[in-house]
Amino acid sequence: MHGDEAVNAVKFSQLLESGKFVYNPTEYHGPSLYYFTLPASWISGNTSLKELTETTVRIVPVIFGVGSILLLFMLRPGLGWYIPLLTALLLAISPAFVFYSRYYIHEMLLVFFCYFSIFSGYRYSKSQTIYWAILTGLSIGLMISTKETWVIFVLAIIISIKVIFLPFKDRRETLFNFLKSIPVKHIIGFSVTLFLTIVLLYSSFLQHPEGIKNGLSAYSSYIQRAGNNEFHVHPWYMYFYWLLCFSGPDGSFWSEGIIALLAISGIIGIFIKKHFDHGANTFFYFIIIFVLCTTFIFSLIPYKTPWNFLTFWFGFILIGAAGFVYIFDTLNQKTFRAVFVMISLTAIIHLGWQSYQLNFVNSYAMTNPYVYAHPVDDIFIITEKLDKIAQKHHDGYKIHIQVIAGDNDYWPLPWYLRKFDRIGWWDKVDLKSASAPVIITRPDLEEELISKLYEVPPPGKRHLYLPLFEGYTELRPGIEIRGYIRKEVWDLLNTVGK
Repeated sequence: MHGDEAVNAVKFSQLLESGKFVYNPTEYHGPSLYYFTLPASWISGNTSLKELTETTVRIVPVIFGVGSILLLFMLRPGLGWYIPLLTALLLAISPAFVFYSRYYIHEMLLVFFCYFSIFSGYRYSKSQTIYWAILTGLSIGLMISTKETWVIFVLAIIISIKVIFLPFKDRRETLFNFLKSIPVKHIIGFSVTLFLTIVLLYSSFLQHPEGIKNGLSAYSSYIQRAGNNEFHVHPWYMYFYWLLCFSGPDGSFWSEGIIALLAISGIIGIFIKKHFDHGANTFFYFIIIFVLCTTFIFSLIPYKTPWNFLTFWFGFILIGAAGFVYIFDTLNQKTFRAVFVMISLTAIIHLGWQSYQLNFVNSYAMTNPYVYAHPVDDIFIITEKLDKIAQKHHDGYKIHIQVIAGDNDYWPLPWYLRKFDRIGWWDKVDLKSASAPVIITRPDLEEELISKLYEVPPPGKRHLYLPLFEGYTELRPGIEIRGYIRKEVWDLLNTVGK
């Protein structure tokens, strides 16, 4: 489990065990991920953190990943079958989307609700029925309740509408006439649904009203974190590097460039050639501007993690499907069409091969462009050692353990050590607290820890500690973790049952 997945799983367990979600304006993001995990835990029979499994929590992004594919068929009445089907195919085998569709983070829900709101709004513009108005309000409310970056998407939606309609008199009149024709009950249905969704989720269904206020105050901390976290600060082109031309440490090369090439063709066909009919062209004008806006904004923000590109990459895939249709329709001769289809099939097969390699062979290797600050296999060395201690110690899983790491950088250990009942999680060495029989810490705190163990206690009250791990042990690549165990516990571990 990635550290962020572990954080979310532990945060969800608080809702699972107490029935109440307390929104934290500085961490954890919105409540929707946790509430949509509740049904999965009920079906699995999980009632506490100890009982939770990776399958229980990860099935949620899986469902929304599949749901994002099914969403595309909302476009069939306006775009026909070909573009939704081609988009579904590319989305289903995109290595990035397959990879993050089983990551227990907020991003796949954010993608789903973002495009659900756009597609629902598109369907409302075609049918003007209250059903689509309510669904649009619901999906926007859920997007707002998922992650703070919803602000970027709403801003991009507004910009896209202005760019498409306002500069042109005939389009502007069409837009104003459409807005005037919207019945009041549709506006009320949309607004009430949007408002209730946000209020109920952020307030934990009125159990925690302060969550609504905290939801509004989250953006100052989000902006501060976006500019000041050096570890996650990357150059403007980093998203394109991850997606289009990633070179692994072993010389491997990974690219979803075929999607980018098709998307460029789609932009040419839509904006320059105006290949599709008026309705489809207008929809794609919006999608293109929306995608370019979000890409520009995310690239401009110094704080970057690879899963942030999923929302605009979804749009590129949709435009890429339109690009395929444009090229195919432009080629008049059957021979050229056959060659183009064969080349495309080869590229799609290669994309599928990459997806298999990155998701089933190198799923947490540093050669994978989507592996980011991910734990290494040593996490299992740590858990196995502590399990053996619990099995042989008279306190069992109630044995006292201290985990000490600056800035609370010990994740995903709280997930993997969830069976232990007496763990103290510290961000510094506390000289006043009693030392546990087992201590997990980082090398930079070792000097202070030695002082606490051998200098602070008076003679006769000191315990001898031995290394818990046999060699160099990492939490993540380059992040060493060390363990210490009292000699009497070490003796128990290495003698009893031998």
